[in-house]
Amino acid sequence: EILRCYVMTSLKLAEYHRDQGHCKTARQMLERLKANPNAVLDSQQQAQFDVLYSEVRTRKNTSVPAETACRNQRPRVSVIMPAYNSAAYIDSAIQSVLAQTYRDFELIIVNDGSTDRTEQVIRNYHDSRIRCFSQANAGLAATRNTALRHAIGELIVPLDDDDRMTPEFIAQHVAAFERHPEADLIYCDDHLVNEAGRSLRVIRRKEVHDQTQLISGLFQGGFPFIPFRTCIRRSVFDKIGLYDETLRVAEDYDMMRRFAAHGLIARHLAGDFYIRCVRTDSLSRNHTRKKAEMHFGVIRRFIDTFTWEQLFPDASWEGLDSVHRAFQGHYLSAHVFQAIERNYIQNRTPGFYAEVAIDFAIEQLEHCLELSPDNPEILQKIEECRRRKPQEMAAVEG
Repeated sequence: EILRCYVMTSLKLAEYHRDQGHCKTARQMLERLKANPNAVLDSQQQAQFDVLYSEVRTRKNTSVPAETACRNQRPRVSVIMPAYNSAAYIDSAIQSVLAQTYRDFELIIVNDGSTDRTEQVIRNYHDSRIRCFSQANAGLAATRNTALRHAIGELIVPLDDDDRMTPEFIAQHVAAFERHPEADLIYCDDHLVNEAGRSLRVIRRKEVHDQTQLISGLFQGGFPFIPFRTCIRRSVFDKIGLYDETLRVAEDYDMMRRFAAHGLIARHLAGDFYIRCVRTDSLSRNHTRKKAEMHFGVIRRFIDTFTWEQLFPDASWEGLDSVHRAFQGHYLSAHVFQAIERNYIQNRTPGFYAEVAIDFAIEQLEHCLELSPDNPEILQKIEECRRRKPQEMAAVEG
């Protein structure tokens, strides 16, 4: 226990002296720590040591007044990148991180059991800011969690292995946090490109003004209109937990559900600093009926998490008893699933998505029927849904 405290204290003091501009003192402290055979560093401490030592070993001392040093301290940023069979494109993602104008960052890459040359591409980089880990294939959520456990930054930036960031991405988000100290997450706009890097369109994100708008927007839209990425305070994960590793899809959506449930605050940063690649193989690779059911299962979690008033703030709830409140809530939820279904039909998403959406709408209507047996309107709507399902699936697949 004494040695553990010694290691932690040494690292903290070295950080302090670095921030004060006393790089020689910080370097000497780190060298004494390294020379102590009894001081065993765990993986996170070793990473912290490596980054610190890399910064102070060649930097000269500077005279920095204490109050100025405190004012000038900037947060360290951890970019976490899950990698799976991405040898053809991960190089661009890594290069975009290394090109950042903001320099105090680390890049954590976790190879999730790739069977191509991904590992070799990653290992070709010899930059002290990059740390690489490998594991047996466990899925995106588990891979992100592995990266989070190794990250030491105050701010977390999840970056997919086929996406990129503009050179000013980190600097812009750090500045946004300085302007909005109340924020737990800063999200920017997305610039969509194809595999050749050609611009497709820019997604302009909405500004969220309150929790009511956040909760109802997440539920009624059926997807995270605010993505759980871009730039997130590390403290958020301490409050809401890590990614749900049972999910193979919609793990970001579930994180936004928990984010909203804890009353956390998201702020919008105008500008398309995140470059998202739309790949031609993503449709067949990412869409299965099981994943569709899993996605709608996450939507249903909103019903278990929030009150009807939070999910449908524009509806009238005054004077309703518990039975009528539940009836109205499930009835409105059925309309949400039907609206999502129509959106799938319009966008020609694989037919089983529309089928699953209708199934979930029927489930909500059946809850209404339990509260109001033999209700002719509900019976009619259930019959309409069942009759429409094969017709709309055929329209999508035709």
